[in-house]
Amino acid sequence: MTEWELVSIIRDRGRLRCRTGVLLIPEAELGRERELAARLNIDCVDMAEHVNNSLPEETEFVPPGAAYVLRWLRDIANAESGGDCVLVSNVDLLLARLEEQQRETVWRQLCNNFPNYRRGIIITLPAKGVSLLMSRETQDVWRKTRMAEMRGSTV
Repeated sequence: MTEWELVSIIRDRGRLRCRTGVLLIPEAELGRERELAARLNIDCVDMAEHVNNSLPEETEFVPPGAAYVLRWLRDIANAESGGDCVLVSNVDLLLARLEEQQRETVWRQLCNNFPNYRRGIIITLPAKGVSLLMSRETQDVWRKTRMAEMRGSTV
């Protein structure tokens, strides 16, 4: 599946109950997510910036846990401003801090229990690191209907 097909699926409110997807990005394209989102005509949110802006100023550390990651993604998906689909970068930074069971909880919730939000979300992950952030079984589930992989430079 291409990134264009993934955007079309995530935008289609009648296709998936939970409008969530994953876009695997080659190493050379990491850090260029805003350009990619502009080309795909969707919004882009840097999860690191979002988390930093949502924490109290005196906070020294980002709280760990699947519940926090899901809450921040819900905030993005429910944002009143912006279009119907948003590319979310740097989620891998938070997922890498979680234990495997908590990461799997995040993926399960995004796939099965993340319905009816205002905006569909597409999470970018480094293509080479996906096996560290998602089990093979979970990858198989997501690849069936909601995962795309970029091929080479497209931005």
